[in-house]
This record gives sequence, structure tokens and C-alpha cells, in this order.
Amino acid sequence: MHNAGTEGQIAFFGGREAMETFLRRLAASSAEQQAVFGPDGATRLREWAVLRADEGQKLAVFGSAEAARRASEAFWRAPGERLDLAGSFARNAAAALQAIVPLTVLFFLVLWLVLREKAARMDELLLGIAFAVIGMTIFSMGIELGLSRLGSQIGDKLPAAFKSIELNDQRQVIRNFDPTRVQTATAPDGRLQQFFHLHEGGRFVALPYDESRFDPATRTYTFTPQKGPLYGEAGSIAGIVVVLS
Repeated sequence: MHNAGTEGQIAFFGGREAMETFLRRLAASSAEQQAVFGPDGATRLREWAVLRADEGQKLAVFGSAEAARRASEAFWRAPGERLDLAGSFARNAAAALQAIVPLTVLFFLVLWLVLREKAARMDELLLGIAFAVIGMTIFSMGIELGLSRLGSQIGDKLPAAFKSIELNDQRQVIRNFDPTRVQTATAPDGRLQQFFHLHEGGRFVALPYDESRFDPATRTYTFTPQKGPLYGEAGSIAGIVVVLS
């Protein structure tokens, strides 16, 4: 459920109100967080809310716009600090033990009780089992920290081939935003588009302005870059074919 888009989540719960009610209950219950996100439920819920949730979902999870802003800033301020190797090792070691130990015990029971034989070279067997646990732990950590994240990033970006998507991993929160600095541009077809300039990295960048992204209470503006469609216009057959191939 948490990997689906907002529209899919609303459809799953039968409406936005029911979805946000569930999120408020989820934010207050560590047991439900673990049931939905796994052992590290609280951390993963906050990470999901920062990266994928819309404004309504964030309010349901964090309780207020200010709390959501602080959580977002803390998440993006120090990305290197989020790598918890000890926690990852503990989770994957526990999973490796759960996978290998019951199978090993079953083999020994069959050997001793059914075949009525002793295990030859017990020291080598135990060493091999220990290596199997260590190897599966390291392999699972590699999947979690590497391939899983890479696959998720590719999966999130693939729809950009045939439609416009938001790049949530590049979301910016601009503090002390002044809406009076917003300007208006005219497109060739006569449509008006509001924009503002952001001074970043020693240069000025023109960014589109969406009034719904501005929070007057905290004077923050949340800007999420968009990408796509990369092949033709939205819904183009060429983009869909690229994804399917």
C-alpha cells in the first residue's frame, strides 16, 4: 500500500478522509507501524511521509505543518547520517537466523532420529552454518542498501518516459518565502504562468510557482521538480513502449 501513488491509496481506502484517518492512527501506533513497514516502522513511516506523501498525508502523519517542515529539513539536512549499518546488520542477521536455523535443526533431527547416525565432522558443519548465516546477512544488507534502493529509484522514475512525474527525492523546502516576489510570464498560447527566482549555487534559477505549495502559517514553500514525459507528449505510445521493452 505504501508503495502506491496517492490516487491508488485513496482508491484503496475508499476516499481521502478514510486514508488520512488511517494515517493518523498509524502515526500513533508503533505496532501498526511495524505491521506496515517492518521492524523499523517509525523511521520508515517518517521517511515515506517525507519522500512520497502529499501535503494532506504529511499533516496526518506529523500532526502539523511545522512538524512536517522540521521532519523534512532534518531528513534532507544530513543524508549521510541516515545510514544505520548496525541496525541493518541486526535486522538482516535476525532474518538470516530465522531462515537457516530452523532448516539446520530439521536436518539434524532427521539425521539423529530418523537415520540414527551421527554428524560427521561436526566442527566443519557448524563452521559452514556460521558462514552461511554471515553470508546471507551480508548479502541481504547488500540487497537492502544497494539493489533495493536502485530498483526503487528506477521504478519511481520509469513513468517519466510517458508522463510528467514529481522528483520527490529532490524536493526543496524554501523558508521565509515572500509570495510578493512571484512574477508572471506569458506562454506562446497566451496562458499565464507564475514563477520566482531562487538563488542557489551562485546562480539564479527560475522556478514555477504553485500557490497550493505555499504555507502562510510557516512561510515555507515546498518545491518539487518534475521530469517528463521524455518521449513525446503525455501518454505517448513511444514512451509506453520504452517502459514495456
